[in-house]
Amino acid sequence: MPAYKFTREGIITRQEMEETLAKTNKLWLKALVSFLYVFGVRISEALRLKKEDFVVEGDKLVVTVPLLKKRTSGPFTNPTHILKADLNTPFVNYIVEWINQRQPGEFMWPLGRTWASVRKKAWMYIKELNPNVSPHIFRHTRLTKLALRGATGPDLMDWAGWSDLRPATKYLHAAGKLAEKFSDKLD
Repeated sequence: MPAYKFTREGIITRQEMEETLAKTNKLWLKALVSFLYVFGVRISEALRLKKEDFVVEGDKLVVTVPLLKKRTSGPFTNPTHILKADLNTPFVNYIVEWINQRQPGEFMWPLGRTWASVRKKAWMYIKELNPNVSPHIFRHTRLTKLALRGATGPDLMDWAGWSDLRPATKYLHAAGKLAEKFSDKLD
């Protein structure tokens, strides 16, 4: 992936997301960026999703994400990950609208099929919208927000698909510092 040369303090705010999404008229790109922000999955996992991986159940959008980093130890060794978001969650409307335009069997994001090329294209599109974000910052934002809302280490471990608890401690610690510093800016 192309390197980026900024260090970012904090997480992506709702206002920054709104400003980022306002810079494009491409529904698929709004849906991709929204998906990364809402669910915090790895970009490589998001790019492999097909229409069948998304289901609206009642007032929830349910996504089945096949994990690429296979967990071989720990209590959470399922090779797929089922994530849910309320339909009234900000930015989920872009995802649902895009799902409704896809055909069964189609990959969700129209970026080609050579995986290295797809990841690079996605990265570049995201950087064009907002040079201060990267695909990973969406994951960092989601995990930090979950920690701020009281998620435990095992909760974060399960959500992120980790086989080890150590990465979760980083988010739990960071959330404590962010809560103190940015408490008036969190949504």
